[in-house]
Amino acid sequence: CGVTNTDYCEKAVKAARTVGTVMGLVLSAGVYEEKLLENTTDEDIEKLFAVNVFGAMKLARASIPALREGKGAIVGVASDAAIEGNVQCSLYGATKGALVSFIRSLALELAVANVVCPGDVDTPLLVKQLASYGGSREEMAEWYPLSRIAKPEEVGEVIAFLLSEKASFMTGTVLPVDGGLTDW
Repeated sequence: CGVTNTDYCEKAVKAARTVGTVMGLVLSAGVYEEKLLENTTDEDIEKLFAVNVFGAMKLARASIPALREGKGAIVGVASDAAIEGNVQCSLYGATKGALVSFIRSLALELAVANVVCPGDVDTPLLVKQLASYGGSREEMAEWYPLSRIAKPEEVGEVIAFLLSEKASFMTGTVLPVDGGLTDW
């Protein structure tokens, strides 16, 4: 759903409830942009926060009753930029850092919320990023101790684990899924 719209978030949760019990929520909607802060506009700031932070808050809020009924968990998808700075990503990093803080606080309210912080993942967003800002997968891979970027299913498996009973004693966890990028 369009997470910036409260009505859409509520309708999405309502639709999910017609299918069955809501057992989990993955907050993965996001907007990425590289730009020096001095070159951003108010619109840039508002757009990134509207999706990356406020959208996550709106969808999580709309989901709470359903998640309580299903004893479900929440997993937020932040970024390595939430853990360490990235050049030309101060705004993006701020939104992902806010998402991490939100999820950690939400974990104290709901008791089952965690966040993953992936590095670069081979998705259409990466293709767009490379087309817009240059570089290649091979150059990107050189930054990683594992010498490669992630496959989407590698991050997905961690998210699935955090939503499962196997992670039932984890909450408020910030888990890098970044091939060692933030360990440098």
